[in-house]
Amino acid sequence: MKPAAFDYVVPRTVSEAVDALGNGGRKAQVLAGGQSLLLEMHLERIRPDLVVDINRIPELDDMQITDNTLQVGALIRHHVFESTQAVTGPLGSLFSLAVVNIAHPPIRSRGTMVGSFGWGHPASEWCAIAMALDADIQLQGTQGARTVAARDYFHGPLKTARRPGELITSGPPP
Repeated sequence: MKPAAFDYVVPRTVSEAVDALGNGGRKAQVLAGGQSLLLEMHLERIRPDLVVDINRIPELDDMQITDNTLQVGALIRHHVFESTQAVTGPLGSLFSLAVVNIAHPPIRSRGTMVGSFGWGHPASEWCAIAMALDADIQLQGTQGARTVAARDYFHGPLKTARRPGELITSGPPP
């Protein structure tokens, strides 16, 4: 079978990524770590018309704690949480215990917490933790930004509240 062709764009800002994702109703997919996306494309479960590579958007590669809220940017890799120095206290301990169960080191070096939210995989440690902590997931689309509680975001195995054309910008556990 002939490999599927798709367009590939590399935006430099969230706005450019959202514009690309919302462009004309195309079947678009976001590439951050690519651990799930590439497998799904290889198995031909999905065939995007467009792949939007967000790896060069600096504002998504940030993690902050403000007002006792941790905000994890879309490009923060799993391996960051292996050390309790990245996030301190009980939350850091929880994250470091959970992350070692995610696949193996090469996957943890590329995959992202927010990417796990994007797929809503039932075996995802991050999705379970987001539900347990009553986390919020922040999305940006052509209609603006919105925040969705994890309990309302995950609709079931591989089903989420993310709308076509939306980009998850962060997943802040409380």
